[in-house]
Amino acid sequence: MKENFYVFLNIDSALLDASNDIEQSNKNEKYEAKFNTESVESLKFLFEKLGEFFDVNLVISSSWRLDMAKTINKLYKNDLLNVKKVEATRVSTYDIRGLEIKDYLKDKDNKNNYLVIDSETKDIASFLDKKRILKIPTEETLKKEQVNTFLLEQKLLKEEKSKITLNRKEIELEP
Repeated sequence: MKENFYVFLNIDSALLDASNDIEQSNKNEKYEAKFNTESVESLKFLFEKLGEFFDVNLVISSSWRLDMAKTINKLYKNDLLNVKKVEATRVSTYDIRGLEIKDYLKDKDNKNNYLVIDSETKDIASFLDKKRILKIPTEETLKKEQVNTFLLEQKLLKEEKSKITLNRKEIELEP
């Protein structure tokens, strides 16, 4: 039986282009916004690679947790349900996501197997291991290079050798 791995996701930061410019007043509009294709593929790649070692649990830690039916439907439409289960952190009175994530993990087995994907980390970083936070730069979305870096740091991905051709001779380069 595989250990659990928890991916805490802020959907707005990771998957929605800043160009969507969704107004907070129209909460339903965000569920109709198009996810960034590269980011969707990057998240699928993360789930695939983590799934080789773990049972992956996707945990929504942003405002998308307020309507999980619409959130799960949107994830389904983007083929992002290749995980053991989808859950959400609970909404707390203190509204500090780092504490909400820590609270979510407190009774879990394998509580050190997690990754937080978010662009706003001020309320997260002081409560959790910074090596397990994938901070997305403002105005960007999740990129495969970020996923690769995390997987390499966690020794969950092997660096592949590169090949170049020089004067019609193929040469293998060490990573």
